[in-house]
Amino acid sequence: MLVEMHLSLNGRDGELTSRQLSSIATAVGDLRAQGLRFDRAEVKKAVEPLEVRLVSTPARQSTTTLTRDPTSGEIMGSRQLETDTV
Repeated sequence: MLVEMHLSLNGRDGELTSRQLSSIATAVGDLRAQGLRFDRAEVKKAVEPLEVRLVSTPARQSTTTLTRDPTSGEIMGSRQLETDTV
């Protein structure tokens, strides 16, 4: 139903959109009649962002190993290993 609703809301078929919105309103009304409550979500206060400074990055060494097909020489796989150097 969600896909149909997405397509109808973004399409030009006003009758289909109207039927789907009417169905949703009816379903919400039925759920409320059964005692289901729709409470508002709790609004959280925004937190000031922390200042972050990058002071250094370690030196890095990368080693790549290729695995080749012995007959054709085509690359069959590769393995890359990265390590921080001191």
